[in-house]
Amino acid sequence: MTKTPLYLVLKNNIPYRNLWIGTTGRSLGGWIYRITLITYAVRTLPQGVGIAWILLASGLPAVILAPWTGPLIDRFDKRLLLIMVNLSLATLTLILFAIVHLRHVVVLDFIMIALLSSGSAFTNPARTALTTQLVSREHLPNMRGFEVVTSGVIMVMGALIGGFIVTLASVSTGFLLTALSYLWYALWSVTLPQPARADHPDHRREKGLLAYLKDLREGLRIAWVNPVAMLVLGLGISWGIIGGSYYVLLSYVGSGALTANGTGIGLFYALDGVGYMIGGGVAGQWFGTHDKTSRMAMIAAYLLQSVFLVFFARSSHLDMAIVWLLVMRIASGIVVTLDGLMLQRNVPQQYQGRIISLHDGLYGLLMQGSYLIGGWGIMVLGAPMLGTILAALSAIIGIVVVVIVLRMGLFRDTAIDNRLNRQI
Repeated sequence: MTKTPLYLVLKNNIPYRNLWIGTTGRSLGGWIYRITLITYAVRTLPQGVGIAWILLASGLPAVILAPWTGPLIDRFDKRLLLIMVNLSLATLTLILFAIVHLRHVVVLDFIMIALLSSGSAFTNPARTALTTQLVSREHLPNMRGFEVVTSGVIMVMGALIGGFIVTLASVSTGFLLTALSYLWYALWSVTLPQPARADHPDHRREKGLLAYLKDLREGLRIAWVNPVAMLVLGLGISWGIIGGSYYVLLSYVGSGALTANGTGIGLFYALDGVGYMIGGGVAGQWFGTHDKTSRMAMIAAYLLQSVFLVFFARSSHLDMAIVWLLVMRIASGIVVTLDGLMLQRNVPQQYQGRIISLHDGLYGLLMQGSYLIGGWGIMVLGAPMLGTILAALSAIIGIVVVVIVLRMGLFRDTAIDNRLNRQI
C-alpha cells in the first residue's frame, strides 16, 4: 500500500494541522519560558539552593499531579480542556509578569511557577489522546514522527531564541511572550471540532469522588493487563531512573572534560536535539506502519541506546563522543516516537488519557530524583564510570520489562485482545 505524502495529510486534515500549529507555538513559548525562568533565578536568587528550588517548583508539581489527571482527561471534552487550561495558564503567567515587573515577591513567584507547572499535567496527555481521534490509524506513524521532528527543531532553536529575548529585551518580556503562547494554543484549540465521544462504561455517567476513583482504578487495570502499555510504562520508568543523570553527564562532559572549551555544552545539546529529530523521522517513516515491527524496533532501539551511552561516556576524543552521542539520541528519538504511537494505536481511546498521564507522571517524577543522583555520581564516580553504571542499569531493567511483556503475549495480538476484553 502506497503511503500518503506527509504534506498531503497535513493539507487535508485541517483539524490536526490546527492542533499542530497551536502546539508548536506553545512549545516555542515553553522554551522561552524555560530560558527566562533560569535567567530570572540566576539574577534574583544568586545562591545555588535558591536556584535549585525555583527550578524544582517549575517541574515537580506537574509530575506529581500527572498520574491523577487521567480520569478527568478521559471523562471531559479534550478540546474544551485545552482551551480552558491554556486560558488559565495565560492568566497566571500575566500575573507572574506583573509580580516580576512591578515588585519581586519571592513567595508569590514560587506559587505562580508551581501553578504554571501543573498545567502540563493536563495539556500533554489531552493533546496526545486528541490526536488519536483526529488522525486515522494509517496516518498516525507519519504524524507521530512529524511531531517528534518538530519537537527536535524547537529544542535546537527555542533555547537560542529565548536567550536572545532575555538578553536583548528583559525577563519580563520573556514571561509576557510565554503568556501569549498560551493564548495562541487556546485560540487554535477553539478551531478544533468537538470529537465524537467514545463509548464509556455506565458508571462514567456518575459524578463525584466515587466515579473518579473507579475511573482511576480502571486505568491502572488496563495498564496492568495490556502488554503494550506495560512495555511503554516499564521502559519509561527505566529511562526515568537514569535520564536525569544522563543530562547531568551530558552537561559535565560538554563543559570542558573533552577540552571543547565553552562551546561543548551547546554543541552536545544541539546534537541531542538533532539526533532526536533524525530518530523521529526514521521511526515514523520506516518502523511505524506495522504494530509488531514497532514493538521490535522500540525494544532494539532502547537496548542499543544503552550500549551507545557506554561508548559516549568513555570517549576520550571529541570526535568519537560526537558520533556516539548522535547515534544514541537517534535511538532515543526512535523510542520516543514509537512509545507514543504504540499507546495511541493499542490502548482503547477512552483509556488513553489515564495511561498517558500515568506514563508522564512516573517518568517525570523519576527524572527529578535522577538529577540529584547524577550530580552525586559525577563527583564520586567520575563520568566514565557513571555512564557505564547508568547504561548497565538501563539495560538490565529494560530486559526485565521485555521478558515480562513477552510472557504477557506482546507479539500475540489475540492475547492482547483477550486480556483487554476480560477487563473492559
